[in-house]
Amino acid sequence: MSLEWLAALISPHEIAPHPNFSNDDNLSRPPAVLAAIVLGQNPWGRAQLRALASDEPHHEMPEYLHAALQSLDFREQHLGIESLSSHLESESQTAETVPECCALAIFVSACLAELEDYDQCEQILTSQLQHLEALNDSHESRVWRSALLAQRGLRRLDAGLSPISDAKLAYEILETVDSRQCADFPTNSGTGEPPHIIVSRMVAALQRSAWSLSPGQFWTENAGTANSSLSNNPFDSIFARIRSPRSELLLTISRDAANEYERLVEDKFGDIVPSSATTIGRTRPDIFYSLLRYELLGHQASRETRKELALFRVVQAERPFSVEFAEDILRLLRRSGDDKTLSRFVRALRSSGPLAAVTRDARQIVRTRRRLGNVDVAELSVLKHSADLMTADDARAAFDLVANEVEHGESRMVGRWRHETTWAEAAWTTLATLANTVGEADRIAATLADVATQYSSDELWDRLIGRALNILDVTRPATGAVAESWKSALGRNADIGRATMRAYLQLTRSEDLLSERLEGTPSDLSDVVELFNATIALGRDFPNSKLRVSKRLASEKLYQIRSNARQGQFSGWAYDPGEIATLLLIEDPDEEYCGEVLDFIFDANVPRNDRSVALGRLARETPSIPANVLATYAERVTQLVNQRSPVSMFGDPDSEVFISALEFAIAYQLLSPDEVAHYLTLLSASPSLTTRRDGCVALAEAVRIEFRPELLWILVRLSYDEDAEVRASSARGIIQSLSRDGSPSGRILERIEALSREDGMAMPFAIVRELRLVRGKFAASKDFQTVVYGILDRYRSGHMSEQVRRAARELITQWA
Repeated sequence: MSLEWLAALISPHEIAPHPNFSNDDNLSRPPAVLAAIVLGQNPWGRAQLRALASDEPHHEMPEYLHAALQSLDFREQHLGIESLSSHLESESQTAETVPECCALAIFVSACLAELEDYDQCEQILTSQLQHLEALNDSHESRVWRSALLAQRGLRRLDAGLSPISDAKLAYEILETVDSRQCADFPTNSGTGEPPHIIVSRMVAALQRSAWSLSPGQFWTENAGTANSSLSNNPFDSIFARIRSPRSELLLTISRDAANEYERLVEDKFGDIVPSSATTIGRTRPDIFYSLLRYELLGHQASRETRKELALFRVVQAERPFSVEFAEDILRLLRRSGDDKTLSRFVRALRSSGPLAAVTRDARQIVRTRRRLGNVDVAELSVLKHSADLMTADDARAAFDLVANEVEHGESRMVGRWRHETTWAEAAWTTLATLANTVGEADRIAATLADVATQYSSDELWDRLIGRALNILDVTRPATGAVAESWKSALGRNADIGRATMRAYLQLTRSEDLLSERLEGTPSDLSDVVELFNATIALGRDFPNSKLRVSKRLASEKLYQIRSNARQGQFSGWAYDPGEIATLLLIEDPDEEYCGEVLDFIFDANVPRNDRSVALGRLARETPSIPANVLATYAERVTQLVNQRSPVSMFGDPDSEVFISALEFAIAYQLLSPDEVAHYLTLLSASPSLTTRRDGCVALAEAVRIEFRPELLWILVRLSYDEDAEVRASSARGIIQSLSRDGSPSGRILERIEALSREDGMAMPFAIVRELRLVRGKFAASKDFQTVVYGILDRYRSGHMSEQVRRAARELITQWA
């Protein structure tokens, strides 16, 4: 029973024709063709060229090898997989054909896993194991059996099931293999070692695959010894693994991936320093075939490599992404298990599109994750972000799936450890978001009352319940079953956590409980925060009786921050002291207190991020600061705008211009028009994406305060930026300009019309928000009015997002 077919899968460099030996024409042997496919070569092209050069006839390859190549092409993937599966079903399993069938079973399993058809993977691999076990035992059959078990273990891991039994059995079998007892098989001319050495390397790589599928908490220094509580654990300890020699096959895969990374860096260098030379026939760098070899090996490194492949392709891709490309990246990230990177990418797709990719992936999840316990945090993230994009039927199916998981299932979290609340928070916030779409918000709000009672003493559960409650679109103040459920919950347990209680107060607006927050004298700034929350929930003004002591507490906190900053000491807060101080200034802008807040804002020792929110609040609210106080600081405003942070903490972007300070200066007209234009031009040309985003927001605000044609054309230029958020902010500024220009340019009207047709949600929300602000200001321009109503009508009837459709309907109704 030959291992040549297995070597074609997991050690293909020794089987595929070697490019440096012209007489190494192994393409007449199917295993060599399969090895060439695994390495990403084009075996048919090479064979045809050699046939033309030697006048020899080209040998036709078996149809199933063509199907294998099709299975790696997304355009023909389903056709190729179907053909391979049919071949396995119809092939007579004899001692001669079993190696070929085993290799094809492993190959098609890796392809099916990409489509998330794990049930079919299980069926094919289990069937092939049964065929293998029917043959006489040999060292070759043991290696094959271990390879199939490792493959099935990885697919079970992907499906959210435990791979331990398969990993354990594979490892135990490999321990009995003697590579010298295995039969020889043909290799290419570039291989200078005997086949038994290749077999020993394959065995070592398969052992590490089994290791990778086993849970890390089983590995201890004495694991597997008589003194170990896990004496039935066959795996070597983590310490023994660290000390063991590296697998040459795994190092080869890493080397090939590193070569592709090197090519990527070369390409990026070429983008920065272009060459005048023309390169023909160079393929784009890609690590897909490194991922394929990890997949075929059944190694858990494939999960991390899926993420690497996704990032590898994104950084090379042209914008905007195609639906097929974005869907493929979503699936790779989701199957990698990296929830944070996936969430970032999904949010980017919601912002800039294509939205269809998110809904397609959501439908894929609902279709393939029906087994209880199979919905992990990654799947929940996609369902949450697609809630308002799906059709009513799709949203209901997704809601039922998550509700069933929350009620009856549990997160197995196979493959990595997480705290139980990680999955619970993702599940409940997703359920709340879907509940808003399908009209079940009241039901989930009532259910959360029981959950709050059950976990009242757990701070992490308190936080996640509060977040879920804040998401729910419940009529406020809540009445009926929702109010009764929470009233009953509070009656049973008075120790409801702070986050849950805050969300409950926002939900029910209970006069009695909120009024309690208004009583007593605040002792620190956190009490002032609670006062603000209570007054907002009740719709009241901040109590005058608490203003004096609250302002004193805020002043003391600002002085403390400034004193610490002078000594090089910096802290983080659960709230923003500068913002709270500014809110109090808005309530009562007396001269002395305004001076204390502005002293804080102008203090160069305090990091920018400690002052940014306060400056932004002042720019938006523009409270009436006494003229003599403002004049005192007007002379220093240029210095403030040019200030750099003394430190760069908590991701504080240290751009050339202090953008929040610039917005403040623009709002209070503390800079000349030329100075404003200078700074805004500088920001718009910044290579930093964060700076361009913030600068474009400042530019839109500047246009709102004073229309100037030169600023309009900066906005038009930014409307072609590659970033969706920059384009959205530029659209806001353009709309503001059009609302003030009695005879707008036709080109600019065409541009805002084109922007309104962009995919994603950043642009529609920006346009609708700005149109709401400029209502009544565009009557002078009939052309602008016609464009505006056309945009809103299209959003109302045809946009994928229910949030956008609702916002457009509400605005049209207000204007009727």
